[in-house]
Amino acid sequence: MIFNSVPIHTSVTKTMLRWLLPPALILPTLLGVLLYLGEKHYFYSHETTIILFGLITILLCILVISTAAFATYNAERKLLKSEKLSRLLVENRKDYAIFSLDNEGNVTSWNAGAERLLGYTSEEVLGKSHSYFFSNEDKLKNKPNELLELVRKEKQIEYQGWRIKKNREPFWATMTMSVILGKNNEMVGFTKLLRNSTLQKEADDKMKELIIRLERSNKELERFAYIASHDLQEPLRMVSSYTQLLAKKYKDKLDPEAQEFINYAVDGALRMQELIIDLLSYSRIATKGNPFVPLDSELILTQALQNLSVTIQETGAKITHDKLPSVIGDNIQLLQVFQNLISNAIKFHDKNTTPEIHIFASELSNEWCICFKDNGIGIPPESHEKIFLIFQRLHSRYEYSGTGVGLAICKKIIDRHGGKIWVESKPGEGATFCFTIPKR
Repeated sequence: MIFNSVPIHTSVTKTMLRWLLPPALILPTLLGVLLYLGEKHYFYSHETTIILFGLITILLCILVISTAAFATYNAERKLLKSEKLSRLLVENRKDYAIFSLDNEGNVTSWNAGAERLLGYTSEEVLGKSHSYFFSNEDKLKNKPNELLELVRKEKQIEYQGWRIKKNREPFWATMTMSVILGKNNEMVGFTKLLRNSTLQKEADDKMKELIIRLERSNKELERFAYIASHDLQEPLRMVSSYTQLLAKKYKDKLDPEAQEFINYAVDGALRMQELIIDLLSYSRIATKGNPFVPLDSELILTQALQNLSVTIQETGAKITHDKLPSVIGDNIQLLQVFQNLISNAIKFHDKNTTPEIHIFASELSNEWCICFKDNGIGIPPESHEKIFLIFQRLHSRYEYSGTGVGLAICKKIIDRHGGKIWVESKPGEGATFCFTIPKR
């Protein structure tokens, strides 16, 4: 069996020494004092002293031996009970194969779980090498002996690998192997705990394959979006230019209906060009980003406000901010996030009010949370996730301009930085857009 407990005789010896050693040291001293006092002060004769000495010694020995025997009996009973319980636990743990090996790696014990998992009875495997359960490939690589040497060195190891059942069916095993120490702390063998992890491995392999396929698909989609948007720009620019020339040259020669058709064509070409530019920007976030470097959010905000200065002046927007932190990220992409969130806050406001935007930050455990709070028209709770999807709009282009790509770009940028972005808002109560970003 697999136990590394203290042997019973060792426990008994320790108990006896604990109870007998103190009296053995005290008794001679006590009796010597009695002998000295008795003879010096003539309390009793020399013969009486000898009799008292014998009687006290016998009584004390009986008391000490009885007490030690009782304590030893209790210790032995508790130890046997503990070992019996441990053996029952090992024998009946059928979901784990638990067995022990000697110093050469031969099986010395075998529990019910090992029989159920590997298919061998204890009579079939006792005395056999643990290499019996390894694949031929592992045997050729001397894996069984290498593991024994590693356990001797590390005292305990955990590892995984293919093992073979009695019916020659392979299974993926998760194992823990430890050394067994004897009473003098010398190594007397090994314990081995093994369980079948085949289903977990299959699930992990499928997940890894799915992730690889998903990454490959994403790269292909990004490449397609980039190529499509890049290659479409030139012919679309030509269509846009010629429709504008037609509108200008034949403005006075066409009837109102024809003029309206040309205006539709010009407007459609311009909107398509804007969509393609936004799609190109979206597709290049992951592939054309800059390396992450330490950044000062205050400087990013200053640059964003400079880029939006014309819009801010035209709308009279009031923008305030608290002290912003230093973070790690892509300066160009984070500037894009700041600009998109500020320009959206300016755009989506009641025409009868002045846009007001306050930017602030709060410190979390390993990251910063930066928020943009506005007094705009607000967003219904059911649309809080929808607005971060590409080309998803809550309003028609006649109400508010744009392509519905801005917030999708923000989300993809923040995802690349390992953060999250969300909105807290109700219709008519403004909105607060927040995102997390790693600390500097």
